[in-house]
This record gives sequence, structure tokens and C-alpha cells, in this order.
Amino acid sequence: MTQHSHSRRQSKGAKRAGQASLDWVLVLATMLPIVAFIVTNGKKMMALVWEMLSVQVSWPFM
Repeated sequence: MTQHSHSRRQSKGAKRAGQASLDWVLVLATMLPIVAFIVTNGKKMMALVWEMLSVQVSWPFM
């Protein structure tokens, strides 16, 4: 193995060294706001869904 091929292999690994960290940052940056929205508004959303389903089911009997 020559010095040139060894340095080339290291440079490929060095380019991808932070890619997993970047993926985690992007996932957290997109998912945390969505989770925060669902947690804060989840009870109200479920109540509205329940109300809409109740209206749809009871509509023929009104």
C-alpha cells in the first residue's frame, strides 16, 4: 500500500465524518417543532376530531 492510496482513503472518510451528526441535526430541527405543536394542541385536536365524527354519525338521525 502506498502513501498516496492511504491518504486518499482517509480523505474520503474525513469528508463523511460529520454527516451522521448533520443528519441528526436536520431530523431534530424538523421533528421537534412538529412534536411540540402536537403535544401542546393534541387535546384540542382530538376533541375537534371527536366532534366531527359525532356529527357525521348522528347526522342521519337529526
